[in-house]
This record gives sequence, C-alpha cells and structure tokens, in this order.
Amino acid sequence: MKSFPFSLTLAAVLAMLAAASAFAAAADFSVDVTQPVTLYAGNSTNFSATISNNGADDWFSIAAIGTYTSWVSVSKQGLFIPSGSNASFSISISPPADAFPNNYRYTMIVSRAGNGAMQQKEFFVNVLQSSAVIISGSSLSCSACNPGDSVTVSVALKNIGSRALSNMKLVFSFGDRTKTMSVSSLDFGAEKAFSTDFSLDPLAAPGDYNMDVKLVQDTSVLVRKSLPFKVPLISNIKTARNVSSSIFGNYITLVSTNYGNAPKTADISSQVLNAWYSLYSGPQPSSAGAEYAWTVSLAPGESLTMNYSEIFWPVPLLLVMLAFIGAYYYISATSLSLRKRIMRGHILSEGNEASVSLEVRSGLRAIDNVVVRDFVPKQFSVSERFETIKPVIRKTPSGTELVWRLGRLKSREVRVLHYRMKAVSAFDSVRLQPADLNGRRGNNLVTRTSGFVVLHGASEPAKRIKVVVGK
Repeated sequence: MKSFPFSLTLAAVLAMLAAASAFAAAADFSVDVTQPVTLYAGNSTNFSATISNNGADDWFSIAAIGTYTSWVSVSKQGLFIPSGSNASFSISISPPADAFPNNYRYTMIVSRAGNGAMQQKEFFVNVLQSSAVIISGSSLSCSACNPGDSVTVSVALKNIGSRALSNMKLVFSFGDRTKTMSVSSLDFGAEKAFSTDFSLDPLAAPGDYNMDVKLVQDTSVLVRKSLPFKVPLISNIKTARNVSSSIFGNYITLVSTNYGNAPKTADISSQVLNAWYSLYSGPQPSSAGAEYAWTVSLAPGESLTMNYSEIFWPVPLLLVMLAFIGAYYYISATSLSLRKRIMRGHILSEGNEASVSLEVRSGLRAIDNVVVRDFVPKQFSVSERFETIKPVIRKTPSGTELVWRLGRLKSREVRVLHYRMKAVSAFDSVRLQPADLNGRRGNNLVTRTSGFVVLHGASEPAKRIKVVVGK
C-alpha cells in the first residue's frame, strides 16, 4: 500500500482544523430574514432581518447583493450586539418601473468583526409588471441643453405580455407642446424604438425641465416615462459703440443687448475724451475716470440704447454769444413770448405727477385769435383737473395734444395755463416738445415757440457687473 507524503497529510489536517474553527465561529450567531412580499415594478417594499448573537459582545457588518444590487438597501450597515442578545434592521427593495417581471435572487451577508465569521441568507424578490408594455430604454440627446438647442428624445417599447398589442399611440410632451406617433402593433416579446425632437426657446430660462412620454391605448395609459434635463444659466451682455463726429463734437451711441437667458445687471463702459476743449454731456455715470461706466439691467433679449456727447465747447459758446445778440434784437422788436416750465416733478417716477405751466405774454401790443398748443408724449397721461382754463384734449397715437383758444389778449396781458401729467411707465429721461402759440396782429400772423423742458425718471441703483465694450 502506498503511503501519502507527510507534507500532504499535514496540509489536510490543517484544512480540517480551519474548517472546524470556521464552523464553530459561525455557530455563535445566526441570521433570520423575513421574505419580502410580491410587488409591482416602480413600487417599494420593506421587510426585516434579525441577528442573534450567541457569542461574545461584538460588531457585525451587513451587506446585501443580488441580481440588481442597486435595487436593495439596508437601514444599517453595522450593528453592535451584546452577548446573548439580538438586533433587527430593515431592508428596502425598489425595482424601477421598467423592471421585467421575474423572481430575483438576493443574498444577505452578515460578518462578525472579531473573528471574521460569516453567515449568508438568501431571499427572493418577486416583481410583477402592471402593464403588458414597458419602456425598456430611454435617452435624451443632452442632459444640459442650451437655449435654442434641438433636444432629441428616444424610447424603446417592449411587449412583455402574453399577446400582441395594437392600435396604440406614443405621445411625447414638452411644456405645452406634444407630438404623437402611431404604434400600430407590437408583437409578444417584440421591441421597437421611437424618437422625436423638440426645439428649446432661444431665451429658455435656466432651470430643470422634463420630456414626458406615455403610451396610450384607447383612453388607457399603458406606460409613462419622464426624462429630466437642465438648461444652464447663460450670462452674455454685449455692447456696441458707434461714434459720429462734427465740428461741434463727438456723438457716441452705446447699444447693450442681453444675449443670455436670464435678467442681468451689468456695468457698460466707454472711453470719454478728457481734453480742455471737450465737455461731457449725457447720462450720469456710476463711475468716472479714463472710462465712464453706467449700470444697466436687461431682461433676456432686451436692448438698451444710451447716447452721450463730447462737446467742443468753444464752438457752441461762440454760437451762444451770437444767439444772445440775436435774441436781444428780437426781444427788442417784439416782446410777445411763450414760456414753458416744470413747476413740480422734475424727477418723476412711475405713477407720480408733474406740474407744467405755460406763461403767455402779449407784449406792448394786443394780439387777436390766440391759440396755444402743447403736446404730451404717450409715456404720460394728462390729469382731468385743470387749475386754469381747460383745454381741448385730443388723443393721438403718439400722445395727447392740448389746445387752448384764448381769443384776444390785451396789451401787457399775461395768461398762465396749467396742466398735470402722470408717468404711466418707467423712463430714463424725456425731453418734452416745445409749446407753440399762433395769433394775429392786424393782417400779420404771429407765432411763438416755448423752450423745451426735460423730465428725468427716478430709477433704483442696481448691482454692477463689469462689461467690456466691443468696438
């Protein structure tokens, strides 16, 4: 009889001792798992497991694995159990809505920390489908889609029932838009793919969106799916600068446009000529230096035009001197005058009133058939209260015309006309048109025009964001 080598005999003995030791270690705790109930795909169920510690005080680690490990979770991954005690924990099973009907196998693994002893318990999850059709696959062409993009949504339908299906409709929805596809038939076990696309609005607001899909047969919804995606925040304000020059100065136009998809407050900046002969004229900047900056707030797609001038002041100064000389001789010849001014409300916010007066002076000679006209832009409404003579009010597409028929004015007679107007919308500044006067002195037609006045809108300070002006 042939004998075994001593080394092989020793190895066999050691293996038997190790197996016996592991069995003895495993025997000092036990695991009991409650079998989960049958559930439909898309739902969840909870059941319990209990560890009984017959050995020394110790920590126990817990894990669950199986066909789809992502479906199962345990409430506690570690437990300390005193000797002679037991502890329970819960297990959750959540199969997705498109899970195939089946009996899925899982294993609960519990290990003792002290000696590495392990116990395994199997349990089965019986999953049913409430519909004979499932969406076996779905996708979007992008998960973060930019405004203006075309988003393609794709789904695959699979018949997991026991018979062929027919006369169905696949409805894709995005917001208030829908697209419908006919699914004339779907044989048992067959799978068909469908796709369509939706265009996002070029100014789509940032946030979370969903593409919804549902399969309808008659009036019943067999299956539905919602595919989420995001539209990121895009900040993009650009400014174009145009310059027109003459002997009187430079005239600059800045056009700022918000090409982003969210309201934006920013600083637009521009170089301003700082020379002894140049004088800046325009909106008050929020900061000044080598460059001037103005704070603007723009909605998506909104544009704002701002104008300022670099006036070569010696030229207009000379013109002003000549104008004063001419005005002196003109006033000397006739003192008939019409003056327009703002009595109250030079800086006007939306909903508030400005008080406007027109002062008519006849001069040294009487004047007949006097008619005074003034015009109020459409950004304002005229109050029905008049503290002096009420004019004839005429509505036009561009505003409101006011007409006073004063008749004959005696020599040195002064008439004061008055009206109130209210801002109906926000504005930066508005130059009101001059009022005009018509009358007769004998056979001669006499006209006068008042000076213009400027109303400034009241605006709130806005957050500043630096924007570089494109040339």
